[in-house]
Amino acid sequence: MPSAVQFYRTGEDILHRMRLVLDRFGYGDRPIWVSETSTFSGRMGDLVQSEEEQAADLVKRFVLLWQLGVEKAFWTYVTEPKYEGTGEGFFDQAGLVYDGFGPEDRGAGVKKRAFFAYRELIARLRGAVPAGIQTDQGVTVARFIVEADTVVVLWQDPWERQGPLWIRADKRIQVGDIYGTPLFEFEGIRSLNPGD
Repeated sequence: MPSAVQFYRTGEDILHRMRLVLDRFGYGDRPIWVSETSTFSGRMGDLVQSEEEQAADLVKRFVLLWQLGVEKAFWTYVTEPKYEGTGEGFFDQAGLVYDGFGPEDRGAGVKKRAFFAYRELIARLRGAVPAGIQTDQGVTVARFIVEADTVVVLWQDPWERQGPLWIRADKRIQVGDIYGTPLFEFEGIRSLNPGD
């Protein structure tokens, strides 16, 4: 799998090319929207993805797109559709709320972990301005300015790096998970487990 920075650089290249085409036809000032993006939770044959993996992927997708300058991005389905009709296909399981159909479904109207991650992402980054993204030694750090504060979204992908992270804060900061659960406050240097 590509790293966040590889994806980001590829995205930069794609958006640059899109801007060139838009400029060529007199639409260079138009915003870029991503009309559909998603991933699933559940089982497709031998491929299994948990609700937590779907939620983490959702956060990474939106953070990367925002850092690239995409003005708006839309998750493909809020409620799971009966797209393929089996309850086991990619789109059948790509919603943020279960529809009550399929072997991995937990019941109509039950919200997935990705629903809560999406809600938290919107709450934390409403009005934010992207302030850069970098990946170093398998850890991706995306910064946003929200009013006078900095919000940092941090992750490591297990196929690139495993183990605790050491984070440093020059002032007291709050650390929470992608669902909005506060984990701890600290100043100085502290370890953080990637599951956090």
